[in-house]
Amino acid sequence: MSSLANRNLEQLSIAGGALSVNVTQWGGSAVTGGAGVVAAGTPRVTLASNDPAVTALEIIDDWDETNRAAVNLIAGQVAIAGGTGVDAANVPRVSLATNVALPTGANTIGTVNIGTFPDNEPMNVAQINGVTPLMGNGITGTGSQRVTIASDNTVFTVNIGTFPDNEPFNVAQFGGSVVATGTGAAGAGVPRVTVSNDSSLAANQSVNVSQVNGVTPLMGNGIAGTGSHRVTIASDSTGQVALAASTIIGANSITQALGDTEPNNPRQWSHPGIGIVASQVFPMAYNGTTWDRIRSGAGLTGIGVTRVVNANNDPCQSSGNAKSSVVVNVTADAQLIALSGSTIIYVCGFSVSLTGTTPTMRLVSGTGTVCATGLTGRTGAYAPLTGSMLTTGGIAGTVLATAAGEALCMDVEGTSPSAQGVLTYVQQ
Repeated sequence: MSSLANRNLEQLSIAGGALSVNVTQWGGSAVTGGAGVVAAGTPRVTLASNDPAVTALEIIDDWDETNRAAVNLIAGQVAIAGGTGVDAANVPRVSLATNVALPTGANTIGTVNIGTFPDNEPMNVAQINGVTPLMGNGITGTGSQRVTIASDNTVFTVNIGTFPDNEPFNVAQFGGSVVATGTGAAGAGVPRVTVSNDSSLAANQSVNVSQVNGVTPLMGNGIAGTGSHRVTIASDSTGQVALAASTIIGANSITQALGDTEPNNPRQWSHPGIGIVASQVFPMAYNGTTWDRIRSGAGLTGIGVTRVVNANNDPCQSSGNAKSSVVVNVTADAQLIALSGSTIIYVCGFSVSLTGTTPTMRLVSGTGTVCATGLTGRTGAYAPLTGSMLTTGGIAGTVLATAAGEALCMDVEGTSPSAQGVLTYVQQ
């Protein structure tokens, strides 16, 4: 190919009738080729006036607010509907993309008019007022719908079903007032009841009397008080205690006056059907000249008063109580009998030998480890000769007793003390 420099096209010879040229510049600018933006080297062309594209471009050039693009977006529909209105064939259908979330915050998508549902059209309400509805049986919550019964509503019956026998339920109000429970004064919430005039307890009905005349009854052995029942012993009762020169002052107490001239012999009291219930040698006191029995109190002409306990009321003497025993094998402070609820331990007797250097022993009661809590001495410290036997109890009845709810322990002192023996007791 010959060079085009400084030559006119007319002077070029075209081999074979065709001109093969590689244009590298337009107007001194490098020719741009392929897709891209317009540049100085992009050739400018003009469409022929009869080119179909000219007509199409002229239509597009005329588009404005009064003559928008007439495009058929829906098959068979010349135009689409705009603005608010009802659904129609020319209303476009849209779908939200599954990977795009709805706007957050207070943004809304406006009010959607869902039109009129056909009769009995099923629908699933997922939320009411932004809260998932509660369904089926259960407790109330934010998802429970609030309803109001119309004031002119016809009276209707609510079927609450059938409760199983002894089904528990909680009555919160009576007559619109909160139910009052437990002890206390009457009030609006205290149910009013009427006891039928033909009500009666069944024969031999078991009842628990907690008060008599407004006072809690006293039970078991002990001193008299406001809760002690007042009773009268029948004049022909076979259980009446009858003693010469004696005055009965209590269920378990006898006061007997003895003259100064009577000898200080052991006294015994007996009861028909029981036998000897107690015996007593009266204590003596030296008045500076003679030994006299200790007087029981001012105003008594006799002297020597004692309180005796019926054998049937002494746990250690009652034939109805089986005694227990515990082996004593103690070389350091130890528990002999454990506490049991609120029972009392009655010691009926014990036989113990002590060995060691100056050994001593005593019985104590209390709670906790080795009766350390609330420790109370129930005897003094016994200090027999080492190796000798210490014995107490027998027919005299209870030797000592703990308080209710206490254990019985033995304290030993001295050098290498050792207490060996046996102790009998009743715990009730």
